[in-house]
Amino acid sequence: MRPLAVGDDGKAVPLEDLDIDSFGVSTYTQYTWRQLIDGWSCTSCARCQDVCPAYASGKGLNPMEVIHDVRNYANEHAPLLLAGEQPEETMIQRITDEAVWACTTCNACVDVCPLYIEHVPKLTDLRRNAMMETMEYPEELNTAMGNIESASNPYGFGAHERADWAADLDVKVGEPAEYIYFVGCAASFDERNQKVARTTISLLKEAGLDVGILGMQEGCSGDPARRAGNEYLFQMLAETNMMTFQELGVKRIVASCPHCFHTLGKEYGDYGGEELEVFHHTEILAKLQEEGKLPQVEKNDRSVTFHDPCYLGRIGGVIDEPRDVIGGVDVEPERHGQDSFCCGAGGAQMWMEEDADKRVNVIRASELAETGCDTVAVGCPFCSVMVKDGLDAVGAEMEVMDVAELLWEQIVARDEEIQELSTRPLKSLSSSDNQK
Repeated sequence: MRPLAVGDDGKAVPLEDLDIDSFGVSTYTQYTWRQLIDGWSCTSCARCQDVCPAYASGKGLNPMEVIHDVRNYANEHAPLLLAGEQPEETMIQRITDEAVWACTTCNACVDVCPLYIEHVPKLTDLRRNAMMETMEYPEELNTAMGNIESASNPYGFGAHERADWAADLDVKVGEPAEYIYFVGCAASFDERNQKVARTTISLLKEAGLDVGILGMQEGCSGDPARRAGNEYLFQMLAETNMMTFQELGVKRIVASCPHCFHTLGKEYGDYGGEELEVFHHTEILAKLQEEGKLPQVEKNDRSVTFHDPCYLGRIGGVIDEPRDVIGGVDVEPERHGQDSFCCGAGGAQMWMEEDADKRVNVIRASELAETGCDTVAVGCPFCSVMVKDGLDAVGAEMEVMDVAELLWEQIVARDEEIQELSTRPLKSLSSSDNQK
């Protein structure tokens, strides 16, 4: 995604120097030539339509129609546009509010397009205008955006509570370390995902890594703000986090949230973070196993399938590592890896309402249930919530566990077995054994 403005150095113009009159896209001519030419590139193959989770769940978004809308708008308003005038109809009126706000930004449409058409940026640019200029956006976003602005997390908890989950783990907080675990808002404040944060830190320490967390100095990565179209808020968060990274000399970051992993690793480069090395926790864990610093997972009574998060697999390119960490999966869901189906939380959908009969996570949960496994492994805090809710909705009794939890479960079980063996009395040696 593009910053609000780019300077001569190719980086984002700092907020204190920003001087722009409009935000995002409202009119046809505010799209870039690259975005406009997509309208005439489309061959109407409908591949994007077939993989869109919003379309599959019955919402008013068809990514192919979005591209057609751009072309049809130009054809219908050609006389005015060629005369340098602006039609009364805006682009969001043509594409519709429902379509713009239904997108999960999963990028499945972009990934499957044989002509490299980019559907998602057309929608997020419209969101920017709706969020920062016309102020016409889903009302429920006010809570999340307000909380992020005031507390730097969408839940609204105070910054002083960010590291409470790690109070008894003897981990560096706000101190320089070789690796900084960027916990993210979900793992900092959501009780279920706090367990994943504790497990991740425990594994990294078990392997002997010099790791720390930022504690109250950590702020939201800005992903929900940026996907919702609040680019100004996103940049404020990015600049603040970058100042913290620079003060502590942060070079390497581990994130268990794919959204933080993507935002910090792929998007902070525009704000001074081009030299940051950002890893998803499954990448680090797989590497530590390869080096013998953590054990390999052995097959046990669990039958495991894996749900690929969009921002980890399709967008992030991390597909093998999560499977390697848990020793492979027993059954893959029908759509997996690069072609995985969205859980429904991306694109700030986590913070918006969804019609009960149009839930993306129910579709995905049904696919996971069809594997017949008893455990769904995940690598994303939002997928964890959405998949569990979806499984409950379809009546599937499957346990949802993070990849790190499955690895830690075996380490704990092995330690308990060793402890039990160590407490058993030694059997006395027979005389024949003594003679040997």
